[in-house]
Amino acid sequence: MLIRLALFLACALLGAFLPSLPSHAQEEALEPVVFIPGILGSRLEDGKGVVWGDALAMVRRFPDLRLSFDEPEKTELRATEILSTVGILGPFKVGQYSGIRKTFKELGFVEGKDLFYFPYDWRQSNFVTAERLRAFIESKKELAGRKITIVAHSMGGLVAHIYLHDHGGARNTTKLVTLGTPHLGSADSVWTLWNGLGQLKDFVLGGEAQVRRTVFSFASMYELLPTYDRCCILGAPGDAARTPTNILDFSNWLKYRWIPGDIDGAAARKFIGGSLARAARLNEIITGPRPKNVRFIKIAGDLFKTYTRVYFDGRSGAPVRWDQFGGDGTVPLVSAAANELGDSDTAIHVHSTIFDDEHVKLKLRRVLTRYNPLDQYAYQAVEGIVEVGPDKEFRKVRAIDISPGESYQQTGGNAVLRARVEDEDGQAIKGVEVKAWLNP
Repeated sequence: MLIRLALFLACALLGAFLPSLPSHAQEEALEPVVFIPGILGSRLEDGKGVVWGDALAMVRRFPDLRLSFDEPEKTELRATEILSTVGILGPFKVGQYSGIRKTFKELGFVEGKDLFYFPYDWRQSNFVTAERLRAFIESKKELAGRKITIVAHSMGGLVAHIYLHDHGGARNTTKLVTLGTPHLGSADSVWTLWNGLGQLKDFVLGGEAQVRRTVFSFASMYELLPTYDRCCILGAPGDAARTPTNILDFSNWLKYRWIPGDIDGAAARKFIGGSLARAARLNEIITGPRPKNVRFIKIAGDLFKTYTRVYFDGRSGAPVRWDQFGGDGTVPLVSAAANELGDSDTAIHVHSTIFDDEHVKLKLRRVLTRYNPLDQYAYQAVEGIVEVGPDKEFRKVRAIDISPGESYQQTGGNAVLRARVEDEDGQAIKGVEVKAWLNP
C-alpha cells in the first residue's frame, strides 16, 4: 500500500506548481504517558555513586543491593533514572530502554511535557512502589487534572495494577499497556531463587551463595512467583501421585526448607512469609474485577522457549525438572496474556526488548496517538496559490485530499487514487493537475 506520497500541484494550462508536502502528517498525542520500567530497569545510587546501572559497579557493589530482613524498606539507595544503556567493557554499551525512548520520540512525545519516566527501587515490594508511583504522578503539575495512559514493561505492569486498584489510579487513567508483564508470575523467578543467575554471572558477582542471599532479600522477587494453572507440580513427572501445588503457600517453604540455611532465621521467615502473603494479594488484584473505565492492552511474547513449569521432588521438595513452553524467553505467554490468550497482542521478540518489535511499535502508535494510516498521504494542509482557467484566476489552496480509489491494490499494478484540491472555503478547485510519486 502507500507509505509516502510527495505531491506537486500544477496549473493544467500554465504549469505553475506548489512546494512538496511532508511525507506524513504530524501525529498528535491523545494524552500524557507515564512509563514504568521493569525489574533491574532503574539506576540505583547512594552517596558513594552508582550501585546498579553501570557494569563495573554491578560487579563491585552487587552485595550492596542486599536488603535487611528486619527493615527492608530502610535503604540508602535511591532510584535516579531508567536505564537507557548499560556499560559493558568500558565504552561498549547495550541498550536497555533506548528502544522505547526512541519510539516515544518518533511519536512526538516530549519528556517533561507529555511523557514521564518513573524510575523506582525494583527490589522493594510492588505495593511500596505503587504508593511511590501515586506520589510521583501527583507531583507533576503537567498531569494535574489530566487523564493519562500508563505504558509498563515487565514487572512495571504489576506496579500499575496495584496503583489502579489501591490508589485511585483508575480515576485518572484511561489505558494500561503492558509489555511482557508477568501478570501471573514466571517460573524464571523460581529458577533465579534456586539457582542464581547462572554459573558465569554468579562467579562474576561473587558466587551463587552470595547471589541467592541477595536475591532472597528482594520483596519483589516473591511477587514474581508463578500462579497460573499447573505452574508448579509436587512430584516428579513420572510420579502417579504428583499434584499441582501453590508456591505461595508458606507452609511449603517451611516443610521443604526452601529458605537457604545461611539466611534462615526468625527475621528471614517473617520477611518471606509476609512477602508471600503480599504476592497472594497481588494475584487477587490481577485476577479480580478490573476498572471498567480503563482499557487494558496486553502485549505477550511468543515463540521463544521459556521456563513455564517446575516439578518439585515429592520428598525433598527440591526442583527436579523445568519444562519450557512459548513465551518471550522470560515470561510465559499464558502469564503475559493474563490467561486471556484471545484478548492479547502477540510480539515475536525477547523479553528485555519486547518494545522493539515492529508490531508493538505500530500498536503503540495506534493506542497513544491520533494515528490514521490515511494521514500519511491524505488531506495534507498546504499553503499556496494556483492559477486556473483561461482567465488565469488565482485561487488560494488550503488542503489536498487524497484517497485510494480502490481498497485493494495489487502488487506491481497501478495504484488508483482520487484527488481533491480545496480552497480556503473548503470548495473544490477544478482544472488543477495533481502529480504523485509513490515511495514504498
